Amino acid sequence: MAIFGYLLLVVALIVSVFTVIAYLLGEHQKNRGLISTGRIGAIAAFALTTLSFGVLAVALLTHHFEIAYVAEHTNLALPVSYLVSALWAGNEGSLFFWCWVLAFCSGLVVLQARKGERELVNYASMVLSILMTFFLLLLIVVVNPFKTQVAPADGAGLNPLLQNPAMIIHPPLLLAGYAIFAVPFAFGIAALITRRLDDLWLNKARSWAILSWLALGLGNLIGAWWAYVELGWGGYWAWDPVENAGLMPWLVATAFLHSMIMQKRRGMFRVWTMSLAILTFWLTIFGTFLTRSNLLKSVHTFGTTGIEPYFGTLLFLIVASGIWLIATRSHELENKNEIENIISRDSSFLLNNLLLVLSTLVIFLGTMFPAFARWFGQPDNSVGKEFFNVVNTPIFIAIVLLAGLCVLLGWRKVNLKDFNRRMLPPLIFSVLLVVILFIAGFRAWYALLAFLFCFFVVFATIWQWFSDLSRRKANGEEETPVPSRSKFWASKNRYGAYTVHIAIALISIGIIGSSLFDTDQTAVLKPGESTQIKGYNLTYNNMDITQPTKDSMLVVVNIGVTKNGASLGQLHPQQTYYTTQEQPVSEVAIRTNPAEDLYIILSAWDESQTVNLHILVNPLVMWIWIGSGILLLGGLICFYPQPLNSLQMTTNPAQKTIEPFAKNAANSPENPRQQTAGKR
Repeated sequence: MAIFGYLLLVVALIVSVFTVIAYLLGEHQKNRGLISTGRIGAIAAFALTTLSFGVLAVALLTHHFEIAYVAEHTNLALPVSYLVSALWAGNEGSLFFWCWVLAFCSGLVVLQARKGERELVNYASMVLSILMTFFLLLLIVVVNPFKTQVAPADGAGLNPLLQNPAMIIHPPLLLAGYAIFAVPFAFGIAALITRRLDDLWLNKARSWAILSWLALGLGNLIGAWWAYVELGWGGYWAWDPVENAGLMPWLVATAFLHSMIMQKRRGMFRVWTMSLAILTFWLTIFGTFLTRSNLLKSVHTFGTTGIEPYFGTLLFLIVASGIWLIATRSHELENKNEIENIISRDSSFLLNNLLLVLSTLVIFLGTMFPAFARWFGQPDNSVGKEFFNVVNTPIFIAIVLLAGLCVLLGWRKVNLKDFNRRMLPPLIFSVLLVVILFIAGFRAWYALLAFLFCFFVVFATIWQWFSDLSRRKANGEEETPVPSRSKFWASKNRYGAYTVHIAIALISIGIIGSSLFDTDQTAVLKPGESTQIKGYNLTYNNMDITQPTKDSMLVVVNIGVTKNGASLGQLHPQQTYYTTQEQPVSEVAIRTNPAEDLYIILSAWDESQTVNLHILVNPLVMWIWIGSGILLLGGLICFYPQPLNSLQMTTNPAQKTIEPFAKNAANSPENPRQQTAGKR
């Protein structure tokens, strides 16, 4: 089985190399036969990689311990769900999954090619095949997932910290987000090579960019939830280097998506858009490299893996080729329009992108500080999370505020009287909520200001949403308070963006509340004793000690909870001790509601059943997870293909794509011409 899986990888590598050559010669010589061969090669490489990946999956499920990777990450007692998640639990498997997603994307790009875009698709497919060659070479030469050994009677099993449902979702989402952004990068490079720098490459890259952005965003949020419920330290984001490596490409991808809108709508930010596509992909490769090197200390890395020189070379080539191609085509990337007014949606998009890139730069410098210090002969000390919080907080708050102002601003030039009229109701609602928070006991001015901005984003977005619908109803386009299915899909990108903006605001509310108003204390209790925190009364009732498996011992503490005299039931913080682990695995107990989380950690215990508890009250954490669900919804709305029947068809073919927008465009701030029509 191991030999078969390895040989499939070798053949896939040969096919990928041949595919690159076929595309290169075929396009240079305009040889249709070679080009067709290249397309077949891309699909064949996907098929071969899929078969090989399937062999590894079967080996994990059927306990082929003669394969070292299987023995290192599974055992006979591991449930099926975690046998599957072992596919990406180790360095070899996670790189293999990265490569497989890349192969899938490469094959799909070829299959989706249409007439009139073949040249661009061919070069994009060639770039993807080059990347496939790189990853297949790594899998064959450096980190062979099919390396064999003398089969032990049982495997080492999956690290207990990884035995969480999030393990099934979090790593593959992040890895897929990394790999999928190779497609927008490939189309950007293909556009530079072919000098087809119109909007075609953006149209081809858009859905892939949204999918990658969504996977990275959800992957980070699920990882935060995993840390919160599993690791037992009371938080969800520690600014760990690997956490930062997942956040940075998401931030730049967000800037890229906004920049795409500006280029398509106003012919602006063309160099900026191309640069962001390249930078985002560079950061995905950097994140993949950081997790697999000893460059920085992190609990999430695989340590030294021997791939550092390979990834270092790839990172250099991406930067060098990107800079050279953009520099040699700079005159063809000139903007068709310029920003006419600083108070406009155009300028808000530019400022938003600058802030996103600035935040990424700050995170990158803070993350790499230990490496920079070491290179200059200084002590290898990392910066604390206080640095990231202090520097990034004002940047993030400004980004959130812009998300609210953006939906109210028009394109090009703004009628300030009309803008103030639209801004006033959301601002009033936001101020009222802040006053309520002040009365409720929230006194920190900086937190109240941040809450004000978040509330403003929510109310401004909802206000603009219903203003759009009211205007359409007044024009006879809508008969109900919600848009019809056809009108919804005709403007789905707008509604999806509205939903995402609300989600970001809700997530920000949860982060602000839990970061600035949390309360924690420790308590040493014997059975029958109690402690109080923020109105909660916690009574330690008893302890249960069991042995669920021959290799583990489970300690569960039963805590009775009351608040204001009313019983809230029991919470059960616990620790599991494994014979293969030096440290116990904590399972925190959480009682959650929209206002706050009561969070209890069993820190220590002794034979007399005395326990040491770490107790926290974290306000508003639930809104992070609610916002995550809304983010998923908004991203899917933007990503979902527009149904053909959502467009109102007319007898005039030229009007087929115009009709759904025509009536609303005349009076909407979405129409860039409307803002200046009366002044010309």
